[in-house]
Amino acid sequence: MSTRLLTNSARSRPGGRTAEKTERIYASVLELLMREGPLGCTFSRVAERAGVERSTLYRRYANRWAMISDAYSSRATLEQAVEPTGDFRADMTAHLRRVAASMQSTLGLAMLAAAAVARLDRTPEGGRYWQTRLKQLRPIIAAAAASSEIDGDTDPEELFAASDGPLFFRVLIVSQPIDETFITTVVDNLCTLFCRPSGERQARPGSSVDSETAS
Repeated sequence: MSTRLLTNSARSRPGGRTAEKTERIYASVLELLMREGPLGCTFSRVAERAGVERSTLYRRYANRWAMISDAYSSRATLEQAVEPTGDFRADMTAHLRRVAASMQSTLGLAMLAAAAVARLDRTPEGGRYWQTRLKQLRPIIAAAAASSEIDGDTDPEELFAASDGPLFFRVLIVSQPIDETFITTVVDNLCTLFCRPSGERQARPGSSVDSETAS
């Protein structure tokens, strides 16, 4: 084995061990959350399941809610992110489909319960779940504003309330499933509320309007 290979291996191992430990912690948190709810996600239970010392969790997290939020955000960032195209209707439809799938999953429902309990405990980490959701909309807003489909000063929180809010209401308040018809209705309302008149928009490259202008 070459000296170079040994050197590279030695350098990569600490980061590799840390990442592997983090993944075990995340997996343990999410498994306990789905099986036992937020109150089952104690540092002791997670440490035992993940095969780490409790002191590791105490160093990383202020409390269980920070640990739960961190674990869920790692999953949500990967599974729910939408690559924005600048087409507001298409991007919001894709976003809401992913939000709906998440909310109606076992993990999504467990995380909603955890977020609610955290808010009742008045812990600052209780708002991290909603901030993660809001963060997912910002690239969509930026792309739609860049293509002039919505105003550049669109308030992300206002859009979040009008887009994701109806889905949370449907699941948590009226206990109804989220289907494609409901998502289409929400997106129609969003376009009415936030989209600029078609005459004020810049054509996207490759769009029918762009082709007509070029001809």
